[in-house]
Amino acid sequence: YLKAAIELATVPIAVEDADGRIVAASGAFLENTEAVTTTNLPNGGKLRLVKPQYSQGSTQSLATVAKAVDGVKARIEQVFDKANIGIVMYDPDEILVYGNPAIREFVGPTFDLTIGMSQREVVRSTWDEERCGMDCESWVEMGMAALHNYGVATTVPIGGGRWIRVINQLLEDGSILGIRLDVSDLMEREKALEAKETENELFRAVLDALPTPAFIKGPDFKYVYANQALAEVAQYRPEQMIGQTDFTLFGKQSKGIRDTDAKIMETGEACEFEFPMIRTDGKQIYLLSRKTRFISPEGQSYLLGSTTNITLLKNREAELVAARQKMEEFSAFLSTATSAMAQGLCIIENGIIQFSNEQLREQLDVASELLEPGRDWLDFFDFCFERGD
Repeated sequence: YLKAAIELATVPIAVEDADGRIVAASGAFLENTEAVTTTNLPNGGKLRLVKPQYSQGSTQSLATVAKAVDGVKARIEQVFDKANIGIVMYDPDEILVYGNPAIREFVGPTFDLTIGMSQREVVRSTWDEERCGMDCESWVEMGMAALHNYGVATTVPIGGGRWIRVINQLLEDGSILGIRLDVSDLMEREKALEAKETENELFRAVLDALPTPAFIKGPDFKYVYANQALAEVAQYRPEQMIGQTDFTLFGKQSKGIRDTDAKIMETGEACEFEFPMIRTDGKQIYLLSRKTRFISPEGQSYLLGSTTNITLLKNREAELVAARQKMEEFSAFLSTATSAMAQGLCIIENGIIQFSNEQLREQLDVASELLEPGRDWLDFFDFCFERGD
């Protein structure tokens, strides 16, 4: 719109960019480029205007030039009126001389934008004690300082949960061109992101504090989270595990882990399994891992898992199996050794029968289960008492 207005102007006028290239020019300018005056624009461009040359025979009058300038001004205002961003103009005395429909729609009834008000009065009309959190004069001084920081954007609340971004530019004649953008939706998204980040930090703190090793793997099976407890089991720092796969951290012994992870990712079924692992110090440990799949808001699959070091339990189980085997071997040997004895033999420890031979059971004429290993010795006496022995 602005380019079209300049091209239709009847006065010799043109606009150059920062590199000296003409980006808009009137036909009168192209026909006459003598006696050009140049005015620097705020963003590095230039406004070029040909001074009218008056002669005795000239038919152009000051009234004609003034009319043409008014026409350009009217077209520029039309452009500003149609813009979907808020635009205000203050004269060199900081008196409001223009505000387009967009800015009035943005602010609505929240504060005053009456033509003829000073910029300080406009800022004062935006004050609300509850929303601003400070006294009126402090709010006005802070607002004026921001508005006089030309070219720098400032975001301010305007009430009703709405926010605008304010940018002022100082023109050469001392006038102020103000741009006002409604950024309420953007601020709401930023607040939502901040709340989500706070929530994520809370969850992370909870996971970090868990005594149980916990981890999260991404769609590419790389660790995206590992708590301190897991890092201690794996003998890595948590930050060393992030972005790494099990193959990178633990080598070929991770194949079974990857196969299980891939199955969970595909089916979504939770899984619990035991597996041995050799740590970086060469020590073999046994781990019990529980894993499940979850879907992120973006639709990607992740693995959430916990791991328990069951090495002591496995070692204890092995010890019990070995002890049981030795006991069975000793029992078999003792049974063989006593089978040739004519006497009955019974071994009792802490009131519990540990061994009895066949001869004893025959001599006492009782059911074999009363004297089998593991039976309480008192059960035999109770039986005898009830039988009247």
